[in-house]
Amino acid sequence: MTTSIRIWAYLARRHVAGIAIGLAVISALVLAGNFVEFWRRAVARDIGDLGLVGGMSLLHFPFLIEHFLPAIVLIGAMLSYRHLGRHGELVAVRATGISWLHLVLPGIAIAAVIGAGWLFVGNPVSAATQTRLDSLEASHFGRDTGRLTLLGSGFWIRETGPAGETIVHARTIDPATMRLADVVVFRFGRGDHLDEWINADTAVLDGRGNWNLRNAVVVDREREVRPVTTYSIASTLDRHAINEGFMPAGMIPLWKLPQYVATLEQFGFSARVHAMQFHTLLSLPVTLISMMLLGAAFMVPSLGRSAPWLRYSGTLLGGVLFYAVRDFCRSYGETTDIPVALAAWLPALLPAVFGVAAILHHEDG
Repeated sequence: MTTSIRIWAYLARRHVAGIAIGLAVISALVLAGNFVEFWRRAVARDIGDLGLVGGMSLLHFPFLIEHFLPAIVLIGAMLSYRHLGRHGELVAVRATGISWLHLVLPGIAIAAVIGAGWLFVGNPVSAATQTRLDSLEASHFGRDTGRLTLLGSGFWIRETGPAGETIVHARTIDPATMRLADVVVFRFGRGDHLDEWINADTAVLDGRGNWNLRNAVVVDREREVRPVTTYSIASTLDRHAINEGFMPAGMIPLWKLPQYVATLEQFGFSARVHAMQFHTLLSLPVTLISMMLLGAAFMVPSLGRSAPWLRYSGTLLGGVLFYAVRDFCRSYGETTDIPVALAAWLPALLPAVFGVAAILHHEDG
């Protein structure tokens, strides 16, 4: 038992080293590409602040690492099994009587720990940095800042334009007609001065980009109160912009997504994008385990007598196919009526099934 523990500890260290190298390579590529993209956007706006561009690149870094974690683990598995195979250590371990299935357990454990650790630590950090990045992009790149929020108290929308900011609150909303009920509107001018405060029974967004309020009471900056039957407020939003204006799924931590999904559904909006994000994140530990098994299936020499370059090519091709299948399933799950859990978990499980089948096949052989 002591010998087995020592062997597994050594194998675990090799996997950690391989994943660390994969992380370093992917991080360098991500940071470089990120910096170039933000610098391009900054130059287009005549912004030459290197510190700002570098800061925005770093803020976007955790979000991209979350996306590339499966690739990092797959590269780590490829490197660790390559090292163990080249030095004859896998053959030596097999000579002690340890099966191939038990030999890959340390890698599986490392992948599971990384996946669980990311859910509890990395994902909240990623959501927080994405929120901060969204604010910086809005203030420096002039991106549309309309943002919608759903709370138990109702529906909030914030819209920023050249003349100032408009904040709309409604108790209820009909997504089909964009009709708001029990409406309160705050209109701020430059310098955050409150120009108007409006209470209205209803508000409807028309096709010309106006909020048409009925039975409204308008309080201006001089505190003069005047009731009006109808009142119009110009807006840059339309129905599509409102549907797209909810908090992006990547800016919401995993553990807050179920409540956000429930709130979206309560107000009658589609929550498939956010539900898909929840299940994709929840399946992350399984996805990383699958990548480790995929690497073992291709890279352990005794599991495939082919030339090394074929094993490397097969491993990388398997990773590319995983991302292609995952993106397809995600798009399909967000836009069709298939269960989002199936669309999220199927790509996570398929590589594991292939890896275990390959290992068991050669174990029997």
